[in-house]
Amino acid sequence: FNKSMDMTVSVASSVMSAKQLSRFTLQRMPASKYLRFFLDLQDSAGAAATSHVGQEERLSCIETQELVLLSCIEQLADYLAACRKVAVPQQWIGSSIMLCFDSGALPPRGVLGQEQWCQAPRVHIFDWGRSQLNLPQEHQHLKPSEKMDREKYWGFYCGGVSRLFYDLCALYVGRFWETP
Repeated sequence: FNKSMDMTVSVASSVMSAKQLSRFTLQRMPASKYLRFFLDLQDSAGAAATSHVGQEERLSCIETQELVLLSCIEQLADYLAACRKVAVPQQWIGSSIMLCFDSGALPPRGVLGQEQWCQAPRVHIFDWGRSQLNLPQEHQHLKPSEKMDREKYWGFYCGGVSRLFYDLCALYVGRFWETP
């Protein structure tokens, strides 16, 4: 992958501005690489595994990473299931998925089992500029070529969401499941 990406970036650099090239490179970064940055908590306040707030101990970095990752997996699984249930294929071109959480401070251990913290990590869908909502009654009036386009792009979209889901799960299993 690295060799082909280097060649692609080399060719792209001859026709793109520095800003476009930077965006191009970041957009093609595999999830396995950027998820490591997403979960990096080294600079979080209270990052030491044994820091205390009064008498209350904070979660360690690794415990926080596990909870964040698991919450993102659960939310993305729900979103993917909803996408699979859509009655007709959609044309969601250019929309984005954002994974986010507050990494400013490690949460206190008391948040375990509390519903409000489990929802603190978020999966957001945004940037609908070139997307179209396709309703069943409208879909039946589309030309066959338009229907094929919707199926094609909906397949790309669902495939991309599935790939992100897979990468999140693979990272979770690799980090947090013990091997015998």
